[in-house]
Amino acid sequence: MSRPLLAAELAVEGGRAPRSLRSLVRPPLNGSIVRQTSELREPDLARRECRMALRILIALGLSVVLVTEAGCSSKQCTLIGCGPPFEVDFRPIGGPWSPGKYTISVTADGITGACEITLPSASCQDSPAECTSNRDWDVLGFGCALPPEQHSISGIVFGRTTPGRVDVAVSGDVSQPAEATFVPGYETTQPNGPGCGDTCFGAPAATMSIQL
Repeated sequence: MSRPLLAAELAVEGGRAPRSLRSLVRPPLNGSIVRQTSELREPDLARRECRMALRILIALGLSVVLVTEAGCSSKQCTLIGCGPPFEVDFRPIGGPWSPGKYTISVTADGITGACEITLPSASCQDSPAECTSNRDWDVLGFGCALPPEQHSISGIVFGRTTPGRVDVAVSGDVSQPAEATFVPGYETTQPNGPGCGDTCFGAPAATMSIQL
């Protein structure tokens, strides 16, 4: 007696394969393909993220460099420049300078020079001072553009030398001749700020009282 055919065998005889049989010959399901593709793309994604992080780090590093350079270039420098090595300012006592003749004698480190000044000054084109040539100092003041009663002698100033001892005497049409000795204290300074321009060498100005 023949056995009855199973449904699967009947389907094969009829040219139709059951779902379980067709799955043996079908290509992998889409889910497995997507999974394989995802597995392939994960390294690419990691590389992209790595490159992005690298770009961020480079950008941050560049920002730090720019900020640092900006900070270095923000140094403030003035344009004061160097003053004279030494000067003596005259301080009149008893009134303003009167019309007359005044003699200023200066001995710097043993070298003596003198100037004779006539007040008021005749004009701004001609100096009211007649001086000897053996000196490295000049007379300050006069005020030739001011009214004659305001003409004055402000002091003396050295141009290049840095004398260790300076003796000053003022005589002429004054109430009392004046004499004073100065020992300048020279120092090195940078008037425009550290690392800005010239380095200067000079002493603070001194003051001399003149009884007029």
